[in-house]
Order: sequence, then C-alpha cells, then structure tokens
Amino acid sequence: SAWGVVYNETVNIATFVIMGVGVDDAFLIVRTLEDLLTPTEDVQSRIAEALGDAGSSVFLSSMTNVLAFALGSATPLPALRSFCIYASAGMALDFFFQVTFFIAVLTLDEERRLNGKCSMAPCVASPPTPSCLQSTDGGAWGKAQASLSNIAQAVFQSPSLRSLCLFVYACSTAASMIAAFGIPVGLQ
Repeated sequence: SAWGVVYNETVNIATFVIMGVGVDDAFLIVRTLEDLLTPTEDVQSRIAEALGDAGSSVFLSSMTNVLAFALGSATPLPALRSFCIYASAGMALDFFFQVTFFIAVLTLDEERRLNGKCSMAPCVASPPTPSCLQSTDGGAWGKAQASLSNIAQAVFQSPSLRSLCLFVYACSTAASMIAAFGIPVGLQ
C-alpha cells in the first residue's frame, strides 16, 4: 500500500496462499535434511547438502509463483491486480525468508536435537538425554510427546474439564457463525 497499490479484501487471501507455499517449502527442506541424516558430518554440512538438494525445487516453485503472479498483475481488474501484486511480492519475500531465516532456525534446532536436548525452547537449557526422538518403549512417539499425551489424558479424564472444553468450543463456534453473517460481500 506504500507504493500506491490498493489494498482490498481479496488481498487477504494471498496470505493463505503464501503460507501454504512457505509450509510446503519448509516441509521439503526438513524432509530432505532427515533423509541426509548422517552422524559423522557436522550440522552445517548437512544443512548445506539438504539445501543443495531441495534448494532447486524451492527456488523453481517460488520463482514460478512470483512470475505467474507478476504476469497476473497486468489484468485490467483492479481487485485481481492488487491481489497479484501483493502475492508476487509475498512469494519473493517467502523465498528470501526460507533460505535465510528458516535455514538459520533449522540449523539451531538441529544442533539442539543432536545435543540431546528435548527442550521446546532452544534458549532454555535442559540436561542431555540419550534420545529425544524415541520413547523408552521404542514407539514412534518421542519422550516429550508421550509426556504431553499423558498430561492431556490426565487433564481430560475430569468430566468437568471435558464439559468446559465442549462449552468453550460451542460458544466459539456460535460466535464465529454469528460474525460470519456480518461480513460485507463485495470487491473494490
């Protein structure tokens, strides 16, 4: 909007499109990293190799989206033009943050994981454990996930808490339905 591009209701949809592409790129990079997991290499080498393998796919899909939305901005429809301009810029920024910020956070998380720390916050120190990824019974759930599951199971055994959760869910659903009828329809 700072460059004179009109911001309208259709531009809000671009946020979800960009988030979908960003999550897909993140899953691709993480999956490639998991496939390359070799304990003899250092974290930076594995991250570099994973980005080398997945980077071309991430780059190609992101730049295709940037170009497609940039071409779509030539349309005479003002609402669609605004959507395409915002989406094209958003896709370019999404790619930039995938290969900079996300890779940096992934590197920190990988170092945390390989040091055996099961903390959900990398700034909080926790004692090293044999493995954060496998439970003691050898199942697919990690220790952290199993303990959270046990806590949730204990909390929701109470009939009053279950009733409270159901009540909050029903109220939020009703409020959402009431608010949905107040949304104005139209394009600028």
